Amino acid sequence: MRGNLPALLRAPGRTVLRTGQLALILGVHAAIHRFGLAAVRGLLEKFHPLAPALTTEREAEIVRGLALHWRWVRQRAPSRFRGNCLSQSVTLWWLLRLRGIDTKLCIGIDRRSEQFSAHAWVEHRGLALNAGAAVRDNFATFGHDFAKG
Repeated sequence: MRGNLPALLRAPGRTVLRTGQLALILGVHAAIHRFGLAAVRGLLEKFHPLAPALTTEREAEIVRGLALHWRWVRQRAPSRFRGNCLSQSVTLWWLLRLRGIDTKLCIGIDRRSEQFSAHAWVEHRGLALNAGAAVRDNFATFGHDFAKG
């Protein structure tokens, strides 16, 4: 299983990994609520700089594995442990950053609704990792990578 994240996700101990991710999401959610997105992002970057780059193959493997976990969080985790799209996205961005994978934290406004509605997601090489494929069609982004400050 050496470094094989998809195999790790299927392993019996995956519950521990998922529980840890839920705990991270809750911690990030509370921190954003208390201190704001910019402060939380700044702290995460300060104490955990972007790790050295990985090979494209290894990067793709890690991205696929974490995307599977985020699907599980959205679909199966109890709602009180999920946080919201912003805390999930900041957590995913940070976990990928720790592994040397540079991603984009996106925030957009719903084009389809007359009432204000916003959504956050993470993109890697133009693909939304924790949102549906149509997220770019449905949400107008601010044209700013919120992970960059």
